[in-house]
Order: sequence, then C-alpha cells, then structure tokens
Amino acid sequence: MVWRTSRTVLRLRAHLWRLMLRRTTFIGITGSIGKTTTKECLAGILSTQHRIAMTRYNRNGARGVPRTILWVKRQHRYAVVKIGTDIPGQIQRSAAIVRPKIAIILTVARTHTDNFKALEDTAAEKSRLLDFVPADGIAILNADDPRVIAMAAKVRCAVKTFGRSPKADIWAEEVTSKWPARLSFRARMASESEWVATNFVGGQWVNSVLAALSCIREKFSPVESDVWLLAPADMPRLDPVVIKQVMAAHDPASPAIIVPTSDGKRGHPVLFPWAFAFEVASLSECEGVNVLLERFPVRELICNSREIHGDLDTPEDYNRLSDEATR
Repeated sequence: MVWRTSRTVLRLRAHLWRLMLRRTTFIGITGSIGKTTTKECLAGILSTQHRIAMTRYNRNGARGVPRTILWVKRQHRYAVVKIGTDIPGQIQRSAAIVRPKIAIILTVARTHTDNFKALEDTAAEKSRLLDFVPADGIAILNADDPRVIAMAAKVRCAVKTFGRSPKADIWAEEVTSKWPARLSFRARMASESEWVATNFVGGQWVNSVLAALSCIREKFSPVESDVWLLAPADMPRLDPVVIKQVMAAHDPASPAIIVPTSDGKRGHPVLFPWAFAFEVASLSECEGVNVLLERFPVRELICNSREIHGDLDTPEDYNRLSDEATR
C-alpha cells in the first residue's frame, strides 16, 4: 500500500510540474530497440545550442519517467524523454504526463514477450504515445517497420518518416560499417544530401541516427519567411547598429536582397531571403555570391557607416587595424 501510494504521489507531482513547463519542448522516444542511442544522439546535437534535460541512464519506466519530468528545469529548452513499457497501459500513463510535442517511434520487436503475446499487442502499446501529441506536433516514424508506419493512420499531427527506403522523408544510402571503421552513411532528404560519420560500431544503429536527424531537421529547418546574413570574416569592424538596420529592412511580404550603401557604394553585411540559399549551391567555381545580386530583386539601404566597406585584404590592412585598436 505504501509503495502504491508513493508511486501515485510521484506521478501527481510530475503531472503538476509538467503543466508549468510551457516553454520546454518535450520529445518522447519509444520503441523496442534503439531508444537509448536515439536519446543520446538527439540530446548530443541539441545540447550544442540549447540547455536540455534528458532521461538519465535507463530510467524509462513507471517511476523513471515521472522522475525525469521532475529533473527538468524551466531554463531547459528541450527535454528528451525515453518512454518504455513492461506491462500494457504503461506507455499511456507515462505519455499522459510527458505530453510530447514530438514523438519518435523506432521499432516493434519481441522484447516484451512475457506481457505482450503478439507483435500487434506490442505495436498497440507503443502507438499510445501518439495519442498525446498535439495537432501542431510531429510524429516521427520508422518507415522500414510496417507496424510502426501503420501508426500514421491514427495520428492527428504531421508525420515524418525515416529509414533505408527512398520512400521515407529522410533515408540512408551508401551505409558502411566494416570493422574497424565506424558507421557512416549518406543521409538524403529530397534533393539534399549530407555525409554522416559516427563513432558507432555496426549498421544496426542507422535508424537511431536517422531518427535524431529527422527530429532536428523538422524542428530547425528554415521556413520560407526566414533569411540568412552574409557578413565576411575579414570585416571585423562591422557596426552592430548597421546589422540591426539591415535585418529590420527585411519585408517577408516582399522578399528582396538587402544591401547597405554608404557614399553611393554597396557594402556588407548583405541579407538574403532563405529561398536564395539554394542558389548558392548551384554557383560555379568561377562565380561569387555577388552573382545573386544580378539575378534577384535588390533593395538598397542607405547607412552612415563607412565600415561597411572596410575589409582586410593585405597584411598592411591588418597592421593598420591593429594599430588603431591599440591607440
């Protein structure tokens, strides 16, 4: 009786605390195989830019999930939570507390044979996580597992897929993991591709890495209204005021390249609508980014700073700037 009461109190505390963590994005991960690897990959990437919390060790059960919620602080931007199960209904109870904005389902396999007699029973249990993803959330599903991809039919949110097949939204090609080399592969996404190198041994970890990459891509992919700023590294005296002026000049309703000018001469930094970023990849070796100014609409912004022209081209320029900085 004491044990049952203490567990109920723990769940209640976690539920109340979760309601207060409105600024934290919760990511729930479940699956018969690969949860820990996916958690570590995803948390490792997110932690390079944000403060995060994640499931400690393998605490993903009836007590571990509530404790993970209680470890999350308000300053954490993301919380990566493993959600496991030993008995029917456990994922539903855990997901009701976590209420993830993003849910990742990896695999359905025979790892719970004592309490789940058929793979369909295991799949039904895993799918309960999706019941608590909001309509504006994302479900990330393994396209290689027929029982997992079938879950897409029941969700109310956006669905993204990963796997080895080009039918997935992100898939792996050219996979290599022959000992002593570590796992590496080419991740493809429509017309884009990136070579991915890991420290994992064996090809069995491909889907865990793909799941993490899929989450990052969906959460952080630029949208049409975004912009990118070109600020050359050889212009260390660019005025922050000018940078803010250039950024403020962007009009999402009428996208154009924003170029600052002083004394009738163009300078830097230059702001580009995100859609033009793909044009950079198509430039030849003989072309610079300035070619885009001839191809797309340009809006000039008059500035009062001559530093928009002050690049360092020679050792003499560097010495002159150093002398000015030490005066």
